Amino acid sequence: MLLGVGTIASAHPADISHLRVKLEPQRVEFRFSLNVATLARILVVDADQNDTVTLAELDQAAPVVSEFLRKHVLVSINDQETDLGTFRSHECIWPNPGQNPVTRPEAGQRFVDFTLVKEWPGGVQDVWVGFQWFEQLGNLHNLSATFAQAGEHDTPVDFTVAEPEYLYDTGWEVPAPTPPSTRLTTAHWPEVGLLAATICGLIIALHRRRR
Repeated sequence: MLLGVGTIASAHPADISHLRVKLEPQRVEFRFSLNVATLARILVVDADQNDTVTLAELDQAAPVVSEFLRKHVLVSINDQETDLGTFRSHECIWPNPGQNPVTRPEAGQRFVDFTLVKEWPGGVQDVWVGFQWFEQLGNLHNLSATFAQAGEHDTPVDFTVAEPEYLYDTGWEVPAPTPPSTRLTTAHWPEVGLLAATICGLIIALHRRRR
């Protein structure tokens, strides 16, 4: 099989993947770039085993890859455990992927991007990312990441089996939650009217009893 796990592992012992983490005040975008050789360690990409991987096969594999990422890449935002968010898209990063399937020699050089987005309405103060995929992808696997924040220099980070996690602090202040208002508004009028009517009824009933 072209992209068997054992074959690929021996042919590409120090495989490299890429990740760009785009930080915004209320959302975090994770864009992974994985080559086809790496994808073959996650699932059988060459479904028909004809020694090539087509665009249709990669399209079929994309949901499985996104679930693998969500399961094996841990995320915390503002010290709250969460996940990578919603899988948005995948894209083959080479010319005319529909007409150019991936062959054995190209498996380590053809990359597919996977984008997942985590919305965080409360405000993003810090993001922690940890990887638990080295058992499946190999201890020599390296992820070259970049944390990108508007107005700041990009921060490069390498994730390896020896250093599988990183905490990025945005420096943004997260507003304290607003306490619920105690002021009466028009929305409270029905409840106020009912309460007033109940009190009036009790007063009338007590007055009649005394008489």
